[in-house]
Amino acid sequence: MSHIERLMEIDPTDPVVVLSFAELALDSPEDRELMDRVVRVTAGVQNETPVDTAILLYRGKALAALGMPDAAIDIFTLANRRRKDRPDGLMHQIRYDRAVLYEQVGRRAQAWREFERLYAADPSFEEVRARLGT
Repeated sequence: MSHIERLMEIDPTDPVVVLSFAELALDSPEDRELMDRVVRVTAGVQNETPVDTAILLYRGKALAALGMPDAAIDIFTLANRRRKDRPDGLMHQIRYDRAVLYEQVGRRAQAWREFERLYAADPSFEEVRARLGT
């Protein structure tokens, strides 16, 4: 993390550095100050490239860790809008995390539909199989 911190000082706008920082920071989701920093450094990221999509995944996770599930759902929805040239695993994770939040905020039918669609797309996604009880 100290190397990434130095890179963040040099160029806090480099998307690969921001992605690396956010990914490492999410190893400590209980650190509210760190999650707040992830939200701040990822503000304004548009979903233009696969790296941007991955950054949005971590932004959504940080918002969820801060207790803002509706804001996180919005970010996951934004990240899910562009699918072309995005890795399937990344897109499945975004949809899974959004479905978990749907469940948390009481939108169970919507969560269930998303879990079913994820299972249909990737039956080997263990977390989805567990949630569906298959």
